[in-house]
Amino acid sequence: MNQDIKELKEELKALQESQRILARRTAFLAEKVDAMERGVEYTPPPVVNKQPPPPITPTQHIEVKETPVKADNLEFRIGGTWFSRIGIIAVIVALAYFLKYAIDNDWIGPTGRVVLGILAGIGLLFAGEKLRGKYPGYAQVLLGGGSLALYFSIYAGYSFYGLYSSVITFLLLLLVMANTVFMSIRHDSLPIGVLGIIGAYSIPFVIGSAEPSLWTLYGYLTLVTAGVLAVSIYKKWSVF
Repeated sequence: MNQDIKELKEELKALQESQRILARRTAFLAEKVDAMERGVEYTPPPVVNKQPPPPITPTQHIEVKETPVKADNLEFRIGGTWFSRIGIIAVIVALAYFLKYAIDNDWIGPTGRVVLGILAGIGLLFAGEKLRGKYPGYAQVLLGGGSLALYFSIYAGYSFYGLYSSVITFLLLLLVMANTVFMSIRHDSLPIGVLGIIGAYSIPFVIGSAEPSLWTLYGYLTLVTAGVLAVSIYKKWSVF
């Protein structure tokens, strides 16, 4: 950097000297023309020997690297992360109130309500994948909201309306939570992973059974725990 500054100063000095020579030459020509117009013999001033200006050498191109602004600060977290999470929660709550109003007025039947919830969840998942490259923070929020919408829609179809059996409900919820954990690995997002893990652990208690099998429950919880350990080791998440 010091060498570059020195070269720039030398170049500037050479340009200034060239400018002074050009000014003297211009004044000389102006005086000579004036003398010729007046018919007077022009006597040039005595020439003072001076060293010629140093040659102008091309300087090296100086690359100026912009220092990236650190996004890991409180304002970025509040504006870019927490507000987006609050926003998606507000959207889900507003959708829930709208569905409740539609249900109270018999606008939508039970099957239509569940289908709308599932479509809304799939739409949020699709939007999250589309925004993954440009807006990863917002994408993770949309993915989490889509998983929640699918989870509660499937649960409502089983618990509130009895549209399908407990086995189908178990498989659907397990598929949703497995997809949630996969997305947490794909997007390197711990919050989505926590959401998927909590959902996976809660499935047996959400569905319930008239004749519960402890061996089946313990086997399922063992598989989920092994999966949690595998994911945490693979992603190096020390939370678990």
